[in-house]
Amino acid sequence: MKKIIVFILILILVTLWFSDILPLQVAKVTAIIYMRQVEDHEDFQLIDAEYSPAHDTYFVYFKSGDINRNIGIYYRYFPFEVYFDSFYPG
Repeated sequence: MKKIIVFILILILVTLWFSDILPLQVAKVTAIIYMRQVEDHEDFQLIDAEYSPAHDTYFVYFKSGDINRNIGIYYRYFPFEVYFDSFYPG
């Protein structure tokens, strides 16, 4: 019985991961952690996040007053690496 429960839980986890539900949330958390590390004086609020198939990247959008900031996070199924920050495009 325990093996069946473990199998069902793994199946649910894999399904959520490859349906882009969990990777989108991981990308948001990665971007929030990055923003906390690089910004200590601005109060940026998470606006939205989306996957761009053209770039194979999640883009996470933040706003603070009239300042917008975009964070790009690689890769589709393992979104743990920040590769783009609109404040530091180089």
